[in-house]
Amino acid sequence: YDWMTPIADVTDKVPLVESLVSDILQPGGKTTFTPTENAVSFKNRFAQVRAAKADLQFTQAQLQQLRKSWIGLMAKSQAAGIAYDVYYIPFEAFLMGKVIERFNKNLREAIIKGTYNAAGTGKLDVMDGLLTLITDDITSLDIPAANVFAGAAITESNAEDQVLGVAKKSLANEDYAGADMVMLISPINKWNYEVDYRNNHGALPYNNTFAQGIIPGTNIVLFPVPELTGSNRLIVTPKENICLAYDDLNRANSITVEREKRNIDLMIDVEIGMNYAIAETIWTNDQA
Repeated sequence: YDWMTPIADVTDKVPLVESLVSDILQPGGKTTFTPTENAVSFKNRFAQVRAAKADLQFTQAQLQQLRKSWIGLMAKSQAAGIAYDVYYIPFEAFLMGKVIERFNKNLREAIIKGTYNAAGTGKLDVMDGLLTLITDDITSLDIPAANVFAGAAITESNAEDQVLGVAKKSLANEDYAGADMVMLISPINKWNYEVDYRNNHGALPYNNTFAQGIIPGTNIVLFPVPELTGSNRLIVTPKENICLAYDDLNRANSITVEREKRNIDLMIDVEIGMNYAIAETIWTNDQA
């Protein structure tokens, strides 16, 4: 994700150390030295990488059927006047590309919706994702109660109020009121916001000519996240706050191939995890 800070070459845990500096300005021209106590504090959170994998096996019969389907697809493309042949995109490359595409999609789903389960076997068992971390930190008050907007399920008729409610929470903090921040939102709720915004302000001609990508009066950019589909959670934070830790992301695009008799085994392995550095700079609503 463009709004995440990547941290590479992580073998286990990486500290996400961020400093919070309180007010330190005071009148001068004095002979006394009066240091501000506890002016600098460190918020020490961790991102831990965990192993994730994909195991696939294609039997000889499956490979034969897939190849026949592929050749038929290419023949149909040729009949439609598309200048492809079976050597233009080899069957194997096409298949590998589809596998890698789905693997990376599953990783993004885990980053947003995952809940770590060492005994699990599904895509969402790989790590604690963003929604899980936020829910847990609201309960523990690591995300302060003042940062949580009491909202409602988002619809075409109330989306602007819900978005502005969370945005206003972040503007109440003068240290971040002018900072470049993002609001993570599901695509359907981004749609709801734009519909509601046009309904509320459509009398102004320019409001009908472009999508509302920045919340008016703020530096908060709306980022629709497909993997937030099904969630009404709105998340505002500085862009650099949310971190993705991994060992080597190139491994997510690399497939190990082994032949087992007449079968083909495919394997992908990666170690990955995520967290945010400062919970106090997460502003959200109380919707799951």
